[in-house]
Order: sequence, then structure tokens, then C-alpha cells
Amino acid sequence: MVLDNYQPANVWKYFEEIAAIPHGSGNTEAIADYIMDFAAKHELEAQKDEVGNVVVYRPASEGYENSKPVILQGHMDMVIAKNDSCTKDLAKEGLELEIIKGGEPTAETAKQYEHDEWLSAKGSSLGADDGIAVAYMLAILESDEIKAPAITAVFTMDEEVGMIGAHGLDADLLKGNILINIDNETEGEFITGCAGGMTVQCDVPVGKELISPYVIELRIDGLTGGHSGVEIDQYRLNAIKAMGRILLGVFQNFGMRILTIDGGEVDNAIPKKSEAAIIVLEEVKDDAIALIKKMFDEIKEEYKDTDPNMKLTLNEVGEQEVRAFGDASTLAAIIPIVNFPDGVIRVNNTFGSVETSNNIGVIRTLEDRVRIESTIRSTKRSAKLNVLEQMKSITEIFGGEVNITSDYEGWEPNKDSEVSKVFAKAYEDVYGNKPVITQTHAGLECGILGGKIEGMDAISFGPQADDIHTFNEKLSIKSVERVWNVLIKGLESMK
Repeated sequence: MVLDNYQPANVWKYFEEIAAIPHGSGNTEAIADYIMDFAAKHELEAQKDEVGNVVVYRPASEGYENSKPVILQGHMDMVIAKNDSCTKDLAKEGLELEIIKGGEPTAETAKQYEHDEWLSAKGSSLGADDGIAVAYMLAILESDEIKAPAITAVFTMDEEVGMIGAHGLDADLLKGNILINIDNETEGEFITGCAGGMTVQCDVPVGKELISPYVIELRIDGLTGGHSGVEIDQYRLNAIKAMGRILLGVFQNFGMRILTIDGGEVDNAIPKKSEAAIIVLEEVKDDAIALIKKMFDEIKEEYKDTDPNMKLTLNEVGEQEVRAFGDASTLAAIIPIVNFPDGVIRVNNTFGSVETSNNIGVIRTLEDRVRIESTIRSTKRSAKLNVLEQMKSITEIFGGEVNITSDYEGWEPNKDSEVSKVFAKAYEDVYGNKPVITQTHAGLECGILGGKIEGMDAISFGPQADDIHTFNEKLSIKSVERVWNVLIKGLESMK
């Protein structure tokens, strides 16, 4: 086994077992059954609710019978991302784990700690978000040695696609109001509040007609990408926005029409690639290709610091009878992606963090429409709704419709949080310095669970993981052990 010689041994054992089970969003039944089987094996009370969440109960340790009960929480699903060389069907096959040398982490707060080896998955995302939470919780639940109050371990399903599990969780299954969420990827950082979010699906109708012009295929890839709630403030290039910008230029100069346009993988990840097939008249094809290359070079120069590895691939298919978008439909597909807000929209000057953002995460060409999927985030609901209205007004100009597929509230920080104080002390005992107490622009289930847990006192933290939601995702080996020590010391301090 890849992780046999690493500590904490039981955490890595469970992570390896989890990695062998396909558990992408929308495919969590097998991992839920695995957790239910785990509970039965260890004679722990467990329930699986109607939407597919699993809740496992661990009784209080001796001497902790009168302590306030604690809720541990993480999600079972992972974002599936693969590079072009990965042939695995991750809906049916597990991950192929490997240890790599990853250098320093991206987060400044984590650079003060040692990071030597990292865990990754060959050709695909790792699912450290949030597989490490599942592994931590299973290792705690099975242990007779770890001293802690009564624990309710909540394993939610489909967090990555709208926090479906948290929304549907039966509040009656929860015992206590102290929540420890293990879904933060920056070591040294304690989260005490988060933005609310909304996932939006915009469908623009398109009409197609049979035509025999000159077909050109273009692909933009090699972009840095990242999590739209974590790396949005890095101002990295969005591959869909780049494609829209180029296609608009070709349309304005040569009357181009679109055959297909596709890009991105999930709505909450900054797209790393996009593809399009277009048609132009043969007599202007050389000029059109020259313009595409010129515009790409301009964009590459603009984003050379954030996306140094971006590249353009062109393929001249030639004359071919195809069903292409009409002129109006081509414009209807381009204008939204060019004009939808994207990236950081507003920064909160008080906290120095992102307040409002939008991420155009996915575009797909369907039979009679183009679908654009985005994630809007904001600490202020009014700002979130304002971005929605901007997108809606543009979509409806072209006869399209907008659907909200998920809408969740933010998590208001509690300056008097007792659990934050307990774990800050545990952190100081382990690290010798204080953690950074902050808020995150990423969506956390704490916001939703706060509506189900009266008087919720919550904190979110976790080990260092970089490039989550991408096939470069990696998890710091040493960080996992350090954060485990904080978690156990904090639980033991809650007597």
C-alpha cells in the first residue's frame, strides 16, 4: 500500500480505502454503504437519511459523560477532474495514489510549516477535499484510546454540486450545537465564517442550419485553473472567457458561425480549457486564423504571470457539410460569456478578502441550446442577487432562461465562539504559535447547518491541500499529521 509507512496510520488506512471507492458527486452510494458497514463492524449506532447522508454516533469517553456533545462533519463526494492521459473511468474505478515532492504550498499562511512529501493521484483529482475529513472521522470513531465527548459524525453527500446533502439533512439526527467542520484546505487557518453561494444555469436557445463552409477547430488549454472560492483572488484566466473574447473578434471581422463551444468541468472550478468548432468562408480562413493567433498572443501576454503554460491548438478541418448556428444564434452564444461578470467583483476592505465573485465554470453545446453554468458567491445576499440579475437580463435578451440549481446562505462569524478558543489553544500546544482566524469566500456547509442547529458554535479547519478540484490536486503528508494532533488535542480538551 502506498501509505503504509505514514502517520497517523489509521487515517491513511481509511484514506486509501476511500480512494479505492468511486465517490464523485452524484455517485456517493457506494461510499455511504462503506461507512454504514464500518459502523456495523464497530458496533456503532448509524443512520442513513432519505437523501443519502450518513450519521454515525460515538458515545462519550469515560469522564466525558457530562461534556457537551460534538458534531464532526465532512462531505463524502469529490470533484472528478482528469488530464488527457488518464483513461480511468472514475465513475467505476478508484484512484491511483502516488507520493510526490510538491515543494511549498500556495497559501502564505501554510508556508511557515514543513511540507516535504505530498499525496496525489495519477492523472486525476485526489479528493482530499473532502476525503481527508472522512478518514479523520472514521479513525476517531473506531478508536478506544481517543478521549472525547459524545460525537455525532455527519458524512454529507454531494456537497460539491450545491450542498445537496446539507440542505436535505434531517436536523433531528444532530446531537448538540458544537460543530467542527473539516473542510478547509489551508493549514494554519481557522475559518469562523463563509460566503453564501448560488449555482446558476443559463440556457440560450440556438437555431442551426445546414451549410458547407470551411471548418476550423480551436482549443485553449494549459491554464492554471483552481477553486473558485479559494483561488478566485489570484485573478487567473478563465478559459471560457478567453474563448468568448476570441470568437467575438472573429465574428465581428469575418462573420464566423459556431458549430460547437464547450469548456470547463464543474461550475465551482475556474476553467482550465475550452474548445470550439467554427466555420468561415474559405476565402477569409487564413485571415481568420491569423486573427485567432494574434488575439491569443495578446491574452497570453496579459496573463503571463498567472497562466504561463496556456496554449492554443488549431485544426483546419476544411470544407464539410455541417449544421451550424445561424448568425443570431452565434451572437447569442458569445455575448453572455463575454459580458457575464466573472472573477472578483468586490473586495471587503475591512477584512481584505473577497466579498462578491462569479465564476463561469462550464459551457456546453446541447441539441437546441447553449448551457452556461456559474457559481455566484457573496457574504451579502443583496450582492449575490444583483449578479444574478445581471446574468438574467443578458440571457433573456436572447430568449433564454435562467434556473437556480442551488442557493445557500453564508455563515456569520461568532466573535465569542467557545469552540474557537478551545481549538486555538490546542493549535498553540501543537504548533507553538497562534492560528490565523479568518473567513473564507468558499462555500461551507456550516452556513446551511447553522439553520438546522440552534445556537451553533462552529469552526472549520483542515490540512494543507493544493490545486483542489483539478488533476494537480495534492495533500501535504506532514500537514495531515499536525492537524490530526490538533483535532485530537482539541477533542480531549472539551471535558
